[in-house]
Amino acid sequence: MRQLPLSGSVTFALSARIALDAHQIRYVMPDSLGGGLPVSSTSILVDDDDFERACTIIADLQDTSAGPTLDTDDAPVMRILINAVVSGIIFLWLMLALHH
Repeated sequence: MRQLPLSGSVTFALSARIALDAHQIRYVMPDSLGGGLPVSSTSILVDDDDFERACTIIADLQDTSAGPTLDTDDAPVMRILINAVVSGIIFLWLMLALHH
């Protein structure tokens, strides 16, 4: 048995296990050998015969553990735009209120 090269992310390991199940590749998780549920396992072992195919399958998966990030350079621009819109709404409201 050989260990698959995984990113270390628990969610990625779960996706890899689902993909291996879908392709009917048998695997073993060292944390599950004791009989308990592998809550945080990121280690997956596959048979030597299935190793290359398993590597190809997990290479097609996308690791999304980092998630989208907000570019901090855009934050000041967003604050200025929000302030401009709110100021414009308040100005229009005051203009309408004073003319009635």
